[in-house]
Amino acid sequence: MKNRILLENYFLPGDLEAQIEAFVDHYNHRRCHENLNNVTAADVSFGRDKAILQKREKIKRKTLETRREHHRQCPSPLKLGHYIGLERGICNGTETAFGRRCIEAAA
Repeated sequence: MKNRILLENYFLPGDLEAQIEAFVDHYNHRRCHENLNNVTAADVSFGRDKAILQKREKIKRKTLETRREHHRQCPSPLKLGHYIGLERGICNGTETAFGRRCIEAAA
């Protein structure tokens, strides 16, 4: 806060008060706090944190499940002579998330 407030000149007390109020609003309502499991202080204060964390956990489980399913469908790169490139790839007709491109070796 000190760095944000000191960088500007405030000629009226109301200007300084408005800047401090804006900072406090940002800090409490928009900034996620690592010590609060990356939710805002207002979310914790109003009891919304548990619902937010449950929703995040549900999204995380679904994402991991989707990745596992994708990797089950995609053969191992070592077995079929695949390569991993920087461009977005295709594996069994689906685009990969990390730029992995799967190509079955010609038999």
